[in-house]
Amino acid sequence: MRLRHRLSEPRGTKRWVAVGPLRPPVHGQALVTERVARFMCSRLPDVVVVNTSEGEGATGSRMLRKAARNGRAALAIANGGNAYISVGSGDGMWLSTILAAVARLRRARILLHHHSYAHIRTRTLRMKALTSAAGPRAVHIVLSEQMEQDIRAASPALLKTVVVGNATMVEPALLQCRSKGDIDVLALGHLSNLTRAKGIEATISLTQKLLEQGTATRLVLAGPLMDEFSSSQVRRAEKVLGDRFQYLGELDDAGKIAFYEEISHFVFPSQYVNEAVPMVLYEALAAGVPCLATPVGSIPQQLAHSGSFVSTRPETFVEESLDFLTRPRTTVARMSIAARKAYLSELKRSTDALDGLFGPEAS
Repeated sequence: MRLRHRLSEPRGTKRWVAVGPLRPPVHGQALVTERVARFMCSRLPDVVVVNTSEGEGATGSRMLRKAARNGRAALAIANGGNAYISVGSGDGMWLSTILAAVARLRRARILLHHHSYAHIRTRTLRMKALTSAAGPRAVHIVLSEQMEQDIRAASPALLKTVVVGNATMVEPALLQCRSKGDIDVLALGHLSNLTRAKGIEATISLTQKLLEQGTATRLVLAGPLMDEFSSSQVRRAEKVLGDRFQYLGELDDAGKIAFYEEISHFVFPSQYVNEAVPMVLYEALAAGVPCLATPVGSIPQQLAHSGSFVSTRPETFVEESLDFLTRPRTTVARMSIAARKAYLSELKRSTDALDGLFGPEAS
């Protein structure tokens, strides 16, 4: 997809090219890229958006589609203007490196938006190549202060970094969800592209153990089943949890609002290697839902001061969460208020940071 956008009263003459994956398939990077592009179109006079997603279908067709779309992105950047590049993960970083090199040859302003922790935790050849191709004037957008510290430690050559949290990418309608009141039954919820790494197994096990201990609990699960393992876990939940379990499938925006309205706690025991600052956690906080999560990526910093719980290690999530949910604790109502307050604070910071990158002076 390629979209040309112009405001009726241009603020400047500089063109911008926004490059990155858009839906389908649905994942965090695609959602963030779409919302950054939308933000750019609301602030800048001339924006071209180029979708580099591989889309859906057979492996061969996805690879060809991704290559063709990245080729179109390179041509769009070569035609002139500044470049916003949503950096790919894994081997996809090599394609981002090519785009950055083209932008540098055109003497463009370059913004590189990092979404994955895989190339930030340690030094990698891919990251070194990207940094060299983009040059010292490129601005590297990261998702948290912790991520900024880590990327600078792994890539000392970086000169310019800006923290832009994903809070500003959340659907504003979630702020209209009712704050939680005190409850008699724990209503746990988990929403993701459902895989073992994202925590479907641990979420079901936590619910099962709570019920075995006599704690009134139910589980609402949502999101697409990504593999046979996840399908087997849904069958397991139907068997061991019975009418205490509900699987909603993939949700649209209205369904997502209803999901957060229904639950008391959002459960996210991720062990995903690329996890950085999951947008679903900001969605939960915006809806006034306290979270239980693992300490991967920048999640501990993301959930600080939000009334939420983060385990000391991913491997001990279920046991520690059991203790947290069953011991005398702050009321859910107070946790809900803290969750939304923490989100609104981060939303202001994120919006101010985006305005700094794409405000009138950026054109």
